[in-house]
Amino acid sequence: MNRKFLTEMFHRFNSSGQFSGIVNMDLTAIPHWGDASVLENNLSGKRGKALKSVLALLTQDPDSGIFCYSDAEVKEKQRAECVLQFVDFWRQSGESPSCLIFDSKFTTYQHLERLDRDNIKFITLRRRGKRLINEYEKIPRERKERIQIEGPGRKYKRVEVYESEIVLPKPECSLRQIVLSDHGREKPSFMITNDRERSAAAIVRQYGRRWNIEKGISEQIEFFHLNSFSSSIVVKVDFDLTMTIAAHNFYRIMAQYLKGFERETSSSLSSKFFNNGGQFTIDNDKIIIHMKKKRHLPILMEALESFKEPKIPWLDGRKLVFKLWTTL
Repeated sequence: MNRKFLTEMFHRFNSSGQFSGIVNMDLTAIPHWGDASVLENNLSGKRGKALKSVLALLTQDPDSGIFCYSDAEVKEKQRAECVLQFVDFWRQSGESPSCLIFDSKFTTYQHLERLDRDNIKFITLRRRGKRLINEYEKIPRERKERIQIEGPGRKYKRVEVYESEIVLPKPECSLRQIVLSDHGREKPSFMITNDRERSAAAIVRQYGRRWNIEKGISEQIEFFHLNSFSSSIVVKVDFDLTMTIAAHNFYRIMAQYLKGFERETSSSLSSKFFNNGGQFTIDNDKIIIHMKKKRHLPILMEALESFKEPKIPWLDGRKLVFKLWTTL
């Protein structure tokens, strides 16, 4: 049931141009707070320790902010395969994702080689050790390049990069490596990708937008209470996750109609537009909703005009009409 809902939601959003094909991917641990739990221990990045929890996969379009897929039935021993399962899910649409973006612990080198073999572009980080850092520090400064990266607030920052071709072991796979330094962190970052067409600046900028999914997960926890589930039955947690994903996506779609508020969080949208009182009357063919005056209500009323009084099937086909609540 969850998969059928996610598939239909994916097709609707994809057909309306909400997905760019670039996908941010991440795993999150949804804790179970009950005394008796048969769930696995998973590392919770938010709490910095392992907890009895459900491990869930979330994927998001970085442009629209819409979550395109979720799965709360991930097992620790199978987590590396999530990326391939998601590709299979996307390919049901008849296409392949154009680029997958994830962190260094998301999958294995074997699965990176599989993605490369299937012509699926990806950007990720390489796990750095002392040997990698020592090798990089031996590279002469003149072989490195200074590039300009667009940052938050339309500011630009000049960073140092070094590009090379590397071969990953077991199985062998040739990839493009971009080492990033002088970027505000003590140690260099080793970025690897099979995208050899875009510039280094574009690759770095695209990976930098991976924080959008972490922001989205934080929003799921803080506003949609993703961590408040108490059930140890995974299918129930998966259903709850699917519903919070749907709610998040509805907020993101509605935000596109609210001029000047497209990037607002769900919490902010709720406070400014949707958390409102009023009254309603039911006629034979319509339901009229009278909303109380509020600071941002004119913007919402203008946005609602785009929907042209939709008919609601589960309300006997009545039209929904929104009006300002006026009193004498």
